Amino acid sequence: MIQAENLNFQINNLTLLNKVNLTIEPQSRVAILGSTGCGKTLLLKILAGILIPTSGRLLINGKDILHISEEENLNIRRNLGFMFQDSALWENKTVFQNLELPLRYHHPNYSIAESTRIIENLLAEARISHERNSRPAVLSQGEARMVSFLRSIILDPSILFLDTPESSLDPEGIKYIEKKLDFFVKKKITLIFITSNTEWISKYSTHLLVMDNGCVLDYGPTRQLALYASVEVKKIINKVQNLNQIIADDILNLLEGE
Repeated sequence: MIQAENLNFQINNLTLLNKVNLTIEPQSRVAILGSTGCGKTLLLKILAGILIPTSGRLLINGKDILHISEEENLNIRRNLGFMFQDSALWENKTVFQNLELPLRYHHPNYSIAESTRIIENLLAEARISHERNSRPAVLSQGEARMVSFLRSIILDPSILFLDTPESSLDPEGIKYIEKKLDFFVKKKITLIFITSNTEWISKYSTHLLVMDNGCVLDYGPTRQLALYASVEVKKIINKVQNLNQIIADDILNLLEGE
């Protein structure tokens, strides 16, 4: 479970995230929607504990991650995976080494052979084994994004954060990510993701979180939120293309009638 209590984030007296309160239950799959610059990526990073809020509390499985021991923090992070919008790979390390780092840090008991097997299996599945010894600078944008995705899932997380995972990927890459998401859905992990792919929202989300100007305007089950949301929230939802793929036609008619 992830609980955000009155989270705020400011830089130079500029409020970028304002009074966020929400609870994400285990096994929920939350799609974050909102216009560019509304704070989606910032919120995702704070919920994952990557960025520290200016004020407020963040609890993961009942633990306030801002006030826990190093051992408790390590145990939590061992079960989290995060795919960055900009890939965020270590430029001075190879693809293999980028994938090896989380295994070495979180599972130091793994043998070299075991870590190598895990990494090479993922590279082969994603069809980028040929880039095993390449550094990020020579990768295409799509290849870098795929490595970032592989790094996010390499620890087999119970909570997975994805920032626009489909961006810059070719059809084969998107198909591979869909295959892995299907696997994680069956495992009933918690998934929090930002995407412009309406088919993914329809297929993978159980909840929508709608943002605007650093605030969470509404949060709830996908169809229920679409039906009962305020006019302001409905306008933001209606900006999503092919909305009829996300909600039933009768609900779509209600939205269009506003």
